[in-house]
Amino acid sequence: MDFSNAYKKVCEFMGDDCPEKLDPLAIKLFPLIVLFWFLLWAFAAFCCLGNIPVDVSENLAWGRHIQFGYDKNPYVGALLSRLLYVTFGRIPEFSYFAGQLSLSIAFICVWILCRKIMSPAKALLAVVFLFSIRFFSTWSVEFNDDIMEMSLWALTVLFFYNSLKKQKIKDWLLTGLFAGLSFMTKYYGVVLFAPMGLVVLFSPQGRASFKKAGMYLAVLVFILLSLPNLIWLYQNEFVAFSYALGRANLDSEVVRKGLSFRFSKFFEVIGASIEMAIPPFIAFALIFFKRSWRGAAAPFFEKFFLGAVALGPLTLTFLFALLTGGDVKTSWLTPCYTWTGAFLFYTWNPSISIRQAGLFSVFTVIFVFACLVYFGSKELYLKPFVKNWSSYETYPGQMVGSELTRLWNKKFRTRLKYVISSREGACNFAMYSSDEPEVYFSANRLFSNWIDEEDIKKCGALVLWEREDSERPGWLDDIYQRFNARPKVFVKAYPRASKPWFRALLGREPKTTDICYAFLAPQEIKPEE
Repeated sequence: MDFSNAYKKVCEFMGDDCPEKLDPLAIKLFPLIVLFWFLLWAFAAFCCLGNIPVDVSENLAWGRHIQFGYDKNPYVGALLSRLLYVTFGRIPEFSYFAGQLSLSIAFICVWILCRKIMSPAKALLAVVFLFSIRFFSTWSVEFNDDIMEMSLWALTVLFFYNSLKKQKIKDWLLTGLFAGLSFMTKYYGVVLFAPMGLVVLFSPQGRASFKKAGMYLAVLVFILLSLPNLIWLYQNEFVAFSYALGRANLDSEVVRKGLSFRFSKFFEVIGASIEMAIPPFIAFALIFFKRSWRGAAAPFFEKFFLGAVALGPLTLTFLFALLTGGDVKTSWLTPCYTWTGAFLFYTWNPSISIRQAGLFSVFTVIFVFACLVYFGSKELYLKPFVKNWSSYETYPGQMVGSELTRLWNKKFRTRLKYVISSREGACNFAMYSSDEPEVYFSANRLFSNWIDEEDIKKCGALVLWEREDSERPGWLDDIYQRFNARPKVFVKAYPRASKPWFRALLGREPKTTDICYAFLAPQEIKPEE
């Protein structure tokens, strides 16, 4: 087979580079495409999810107590969630739109930076490239810390680039601000800062920063944002670090395991990243294989910069798994791909014809449609009606919160001030209860350091847990002992959370979840029978 002849024919089929036709169109299409993506996934979440994800309600529960850290994360995610929740009129579904707002900011940052170094057509395709990465579609419906990181990382990178190119104080201050907010949203942000440090050390533009005041001011802003959390951690037994080590499964047995185990973890996280992000890379290789003859060779600094921010965080994450043997949760990778499209289109500099742009667009539309079908079938049907276990998206939070609050109000004729439960149960209940009780996670003050147990004894509390194979939570007997109480336990089967319109369409009710609950009676209040 004559491969050179076949390659020539494929190139002829793809057509010639035509920026003069595509660039004006790209400038007009960009805001429309970003708006369309915002509305598409915001309304997909609104129409398909029956319950607010627990990471959202957890941040809201934390955000009621303004402090500089919590048992799992720093403080920005909780405060930002609470601020947006109040701004949106205390509507739980605010998270569907807030998540897409974070993505839109990330897309705009990619567009702005790409427009500085490449044509509008390539800048637009660098954004569209991200649409086929599931972190930017089905995973974006949950406004959690990982989704917040998308916009904060993107803003950090954009202003860091501006700072290195122009050395303006304003850009450096904004770099420090968004880097600090990123780190105080999730400690994982450190995997972005290390590649940024390499750019500073190993590029002429970066080394020039040591002679200017801007970079030092950025570091100062970063420290000012981070220091309160470090003090809080010291005062609270570094509980968030203990949580992180537990999530990564970095106990002594794992640390002692050999090289084969570490390599298995290494390939495990690589496999997860490939599963989430491989489709647009395949499409890019098949469609944009021909390099453009237009323009000069790409400058070293831009290639080095984009390579560092696009590949650095992923590389460090892979190395973490290899060197420690720890687990890497797939969700941690969420903000790592924002600059991958920009890196590919800039370094490869492909020829962009109308046919190539059209083929890539068709691929993206087909893939996104498949994601929508998958998302809808999973959230509307499989989780509520088919699966044997209940996920947090189908936890009957609204029904449990409203019904048990009414029972408490009727029984004790007073406001329900506290709920004691697992993280999922407490956050869901507090989200949907009209009394908005304080949450006491697993009756552990390290997890809920705002709790005063003497006040619980005085005001009473609802104890709540999900029954699974008749098992009782480990903290339940400890509660009864500490509060010197043995209240009656009630059990009720609640239908899993699902969308009313789909239940009506299907003509049947979803499976049920058994909820156990007990009332710790307030002191000096005689309950009604």
